[in-house]
Amino acid sequence: MTDNEKRIGLALSGGGYRAAAFHIGTLRALHKLNVLDKVDVISSVSGGSITAAYYVLNKDKEFDTFEKSFKEKLKHNVLWIAIIELLLVIGAIIAIVKFSPDGYGIWAFVGCIVLLLLIWYYVLPVSKFTKVSQVKIHKRDLT
Repeated sequence: MTDNEKRIGLALSGGGYRAAAFHIGTLRALHKLNVLDKVDVISSVSGGSITAAYYVLNKDKEFDTFEKSFKEKLKHNVLWIAIIELLLVIGAIIAIVKFSPDGYGIWAFVGCIVLLLLIWYYVLPVSKFTKVSQVKIHKRDLT
């Protein structure tokens, strides 16, 4: 490739598993526009690197096969992370209750359960991680 030839670079941002799930939609859109195969370089950070690395390692496969495999692995990993975080929180609750002054153990337990439910409901909605966004494609000339 000479210095005068146009090149295409792709930048995938970070954001953990949400970014990884979002970027699979980005790659799908670029694939449907027949641009993905023309990408010369990919720059990525954090969650974007998950998608970028998996794509580079599997780009020789059909895109639909790659996408399906990536989604399955992403769902599986997110579920295990949620389970591990839940176990860590349960361990923290047990420690708080055990080391609470006499008479306050039940209140510490109730408070921890309420906090756990709030965190589980507002901070860790696994369904948001596992639903890969749908991207609408607007066809236009990229030159």
